[in-house]
Amino acid sequence: MNIDYTIEDYSDKAFAVFGDTKKIIDVLRDLGGTFNAKLKVQNSTTDERRPGWIFPKSKKDSVTKQIKAYINTVNIKSLSSSAKASSSSSTTASSTTTTKKSYVPLSERKDNDKKESDNKNMDSKEDITQDSDECSTPFVSFDDYEQLKKKHEALAKVVMTFASRIESLEATISVLTKGMDVKATKTQKLTKTKEEIEELESELSEDYQDEEVADKPTHKRLL
Repeated sequence: MNIDYTIEDYSDKAFAVFGDTKKIIDVLRDLGGTFNAKLKVQNSTTDERRPGWIFPKSKKDSVTKQIKAYINTVNIKSLSSSAKASSSSSTTASSTTTTKKSYVPLSERKDNDKKESDNKNMDSKEDITQDSDECSTPFVSFDDYEQLKKKHEALAKVVMTFASRIESLEATISVLTKGMDVKATKTQKLTKTKEEIEELESELSEDYQDEEVADKPTHKRLL
């Protein structure tokens, strides 16, 4: 791995790493560097700026050694991987070379094919017998089956009784609701009749008072 980078003093207390730093960005970050995209170019008459990584000057020797060690490690890994790739390609090439097969007479080939087919048939028969044995073995005994059947029937009876009770309760509730509705209508009618009676009583009392006033004689005061 070829990396074009430079390490330069940036100030009295700091130095900077410039160049192709994308390939070693993880190393620079782990070493505690700070990236700045607008670092001043030293000894420049113009206000020219460039990207780089800033470090304290106390870490200059360690940063330089760590960058070189990282590059050497990457180069060694790439060389070993390329060597492995070349060796694997050579082995695959050697394995793909055609080898001459020894001649086998036709009778022997027929016998071998027959043996292979017989072995396959035996294996399939064994699988079938094993499956049939597994299927024939009962999972539950007859006594257990009878007990389960009785429990199921008892549960079914309990469910039926609960269902009938629920139906009877629903019928009772419907009757009660109807009775309450009838009672409410009767109460409304009674209240209405009571109001009418009260109105009639008030009218009669007013008429009676008017008649009593009309029948009373007028007395003149004697002086």
